[in-house]
Amino acid sequence: MTAHKDWYQQDAAGNIKNPPLGWSDVAQLNFASAPMRAAMIQAMRY
Repeated sequence: MTAHKDWYQQDAAGNIKNPPLGWSDVAQLNFASAPMRAAMIQAMRY
């Protein structure tokens, strides 16, 4: 997460956001990041 902090949604202070409903062990992905989407596609290919 520290290598690609821009792959995650962040609050105004730069902290990585968690999804609603109290999932504190999960980070919200930033789907606006083209490199994050490309990495996700590559990871899902078999």
